[in-house]
Amino acid sequence: MINLGRIKKRQDVDIKDKVLDVISKLEKLTDEELCEIWNTANNWGWDSRMGEEPENWSNLQLVGTREERSRNSYLGPINCYIHMVVSDKTLLRHHHIQNLHRTEKEFEKWWCAEVRQAIEQKVQ
Repeated sequence: MINLGRIKKRQDVDIKDKVLDVISKLEKLTDEELCEIWNTANNWGWDSRMGEEPENWSNLQLVGTREERSRNSYLGPINCYIHMVVSDKTLLRHHHIQNLHRTEKEFEKWWCAEVRQAIEQKVQ
């Protein structure tokens, strides 16, 4: 579940409202579009399909304290939502093919090796 529970100040309410507005837009998109948005957000960017950037976006710190607005204040819950809707494999496939310029076959080989390694670690 997305944690929007620590709403204390007016700016926190503004962040919550913005995140909920973005999520309502994301609900209408395909997995591929969500992968593209996830990729942009993972690089601290704001995708135009999420609507207007929050006020002062270009000057926000990437990560701030609880008392400070930051890019992570917005992107953290948005990426959490995308992770709830799109599988890790789909997100990582997009990353490998689009960013690392790997083929589908190269991705599948990598994915199988990662899954095998994770299973072996749990068995030990």
